[in-house]
Amino acid sequence: MLGISNKFDADVLVIGAGPVGLAAAIELCGQGVNVRIIDSNKENRKLTKASGIHVRTLELLPEPVLEKLKSAAVHVLHAQINEIKRTGELNPVLDINLDGLSDSVVQGMLSLQQWRTEEVLIEYLEEKMTNPDVRRRVKVERGTKLIALNSHLDFVEAELESDKGKQSINVQYVIGCDGSHSFTRKLCRIPYPGTAHEPNFIALHTSFEGIPEEFAKPPKMLVTLAQSEKGYSTGMCFSMPMPNDYPRSYLLIADLNDEESKPFLSGKVNKYGRQLLGELSPEEAFSVIEGRWFDKGKLSIIPGSVQWCTTFTVNSRQASLYRSGRIFLAGDAAHCHSPLGGQGMNMGIQDVINLSWKLSHVILGNSNPSILDTYESERLEIDKRIISMVKRSSDLAWSRSPVLHFVRSKAQHVMSKAIGVFPILPIIVPLLQMTSHSYSSCSELSFEHWERPPIWPVPISRIYPFGGYRRSQNLFRWFSRRVRAGDRLPNITLSRRYVTDNNLEEIERVYPYKRGWLLILCEGQLSGNDEMKRNLRDVDILNIDQLRTLGERIKKIIGIIDRVVVISGSNVNTCKNLGVYGQCLFVVRPDSHIGLRSEPIRYDVVLDYFQQRVQCPISRSAEIKGTRTSSPGFDPVPLVVWFTIGILGSIAFLKFKQS
Repeated sequence: MLGISNKFDADVLVIGAGPVGLAAAIELCGQGVNVRIIDSNKENRKLTKASGIHVRTLELLPEPVLEKLKSAAVHVLHAQINEIKRTGELNPVLDINLDGLSDSVVQGMLSLQQWRTEEVLIEYLEEKMTNPDVRRRVKVERGTKLIALNSHLDFVEAELESDKGKQSINVQYVIGCDGSHSFTRKLCRIPYPGTAHEPNFIALHTSFEGIPEEFAKPPKMLVTLAQSEKGYSTGMCFSMPMPNDYPRSYLLIADLNDEESKPFLSGKVNKYGRQLLGELSPEEAFSVIEGRWFDKGKLSIIPGSVQWCTTFTVNSRQASLYRSGRIFLAGDAAHCHSPLGGQGMNMGIQDVINLSWKLSHVILGNSNPSILDTYESERLEIDKRIISMVKRSSDLAWSRSPVLHFVRSKAQHVMSKAIGVFPILPIIVPLLQMTSHSYSSCSELSFEHWERPPIWPVPISRIYPFGGYRRSQNLFRWFSRRVRAGDRLPNITLSRRYVTDNNLEEIERVYPYKRGWLLILCEGQLSGNDEMKRNLRDVDILNIDQLRTLGERIKKIIGIIDRVVVISGSNVNTCKNLGVYGQCLFVVRPDSHIGLRSEPIRYDVVLDYFQQRVQCPISRSAEIKGTRTSSPGFDPVPLVVWFTIGILGSIAFLKFKQS
């Protein structure tokens, strides 16, 4: 039985020192939180595993980490789908150029072994530990495993075991980042429902002799589908170029159906009743993969170059809860799925970035603990969407059905033609890069404030033509290309500075994102401001200096706002990227998602957002005379007006016809 103590040995205990756990420790440490991070492995295991790092993850990591990852990784700018025909001919079906499709710090994606990513994160964490002010806040412990957890109202008691023996510690919160077989999740008795996929899988990371330069460059993420003599699929191969020995080094993953698995079965079954593959030699693995990836007989493994060779099965699962009291789940402990598309590790890192700023706010007294409920509501929903998308794509990719093979092949050819005609890539690529996911519909922290014109007196501009200002506001809110509350903040220009010595211009942009709350006040366009002033009550259109003064006043009162940025109406591109025409205000969260959009700018709405939704204490000097009511998403007045006009017109027409 665990004892009970009121003394905290740390604010947060992070269980698991993989990329997700290390990212959590870095985030919390950077906010001044006392962190302990443990891992049952005595050293960093050199496994290739999750090798793709996407744009959304990169722009949220600290800048020194980003730079080290960029220098160590292969920069992948193309995604390609190939077919190997029954004749052995390699036929590129769909080639997606990722260059120029992101507004962020990196185009495309980075390819790097998971163990190397972990080393970069550990190096950064250790650098922080050399700072005397931070050393007391971080303690990384390897060879230490979790034995038990006992969650109380005000703290969690954890029992740990290492070579030094057992110890019991008290912490305020626990984050379980201990993988798909999470012991944290099991101790919390949180269900992990889902399905096991049919195929078995082989993974091989090695260098090859004989790869032609035109195949290897530029670096591509490849999905290759091979055909049998009858023209049907004989399987899928996923390949990713890897660093250190590029362009000869690749990570290859291939699926095996039941018939192909028979020669390699180990005689063991997993807990879901599926027969497992035994360990394969690199030569055996390549004999299966070779015909699906490249022409048989043209490549050979370079002796001594094998870095990873394994077999595995794939599950699509998601924990039914991401939280049990003061214990949280993140990464594979909360969800797992097919490696196709390389989403898993990125999802986990984004989980802990979402959670860490909220935990630090609560621990440091900047928010009420109820804000922690938004971690589950936000990340569970986003992860659910990603898992569903990856599962559908994976099932289609490795299906051996002749019907699905035919449909898939035709769809790929149609897509390759459509890309040159329709703007499809700006929709597909942000999904792959994880920049289009939004909390707009799943979080109390996402809020928009809009106002409607008063119904009486009725200036004709409010209802004419065809609904006037009210109608145009309806259409703008529903259909316009704009940044909504919950969306990722685009990589806009925040400020410009001219260096007088050599007349150079320095431009500061959003990413890499500097942590903390950001308040953005947009001056708006002249026409938009005039229309807003004419149709809404008590709207004061502020100039640049007045906006700065208001921003600094809000910053002083709120306390947790780190920075105020004023964007001039002359900065047309930035206003266009934000979808701003009239004067507008944005509150940006520490994870760079929009928390509040207020149009027009209202001082009391901002204060109410922080007080009621973020639940942070504000200065007593704040004067809140009452919060304005925000209008709902649909304004029925234009519809009612024109429906009434239509009915009256129809009646008049019928009477005229009868007379």
